[in-house]
Amino acid sequence: MKIVTSDQMRTLEQRAEQAGIPTDALMETAGAQVARSVRRVLGRVVGSHTLILVGKGNNGGDGLVAARRLRSWGGRVTVCLVGGRPDGDPKLAPVLRQRTPIVAPGAPQLRAALASADIIVDAVLGT
Repeated sequence: MKIVTSDQMRTLEQRAEQAGIPTDALMETAGAQVARSVRRVLGRVVGSHTLILVGKGNNGGDGLVAARRLRSWGGRVTVCLVGGRPDGDPKLAPVLRQRTPIVAPGAPQLRAALASADIIVDAVLGT
C-alpha cells in the first residue's frame, strides 16, 4: 500500500475522473476494499459486529458501501450517521433496504453498538 498526502489524493481522484472513472466507481472500489479488510482482520464476517461511523462526504459513501457489503456477507452492521446524509442518497438507500440499524450520535443505541462491536470503521474523516 502506498501512503499519499491529501493533495496527492485529490490529484489522483481528478486524474481518475479525467480518465473516465466516475467518483461512484472509486467509492464502490474503496468500500469493497474496506469490507475485505474488515473480513481479513476479523477472520470472518458471519457472526461479527461492525460499527461504521459515516460522515457526509465521499468517505462516508465508502463506509456505506462497506456496510452494504458486510451485511450481504452475513455480518451484523450498525451505521452511525455523523453529520447526516442527504435524502435520497444513492449509497444510503441500499443500506436502508437491507434494514441495517442506523443510529444517531449520542443515541443510547450507539453506546450499545460501541460496546458490542468487534471492529469500528471510521468513514467520517478523509479527503
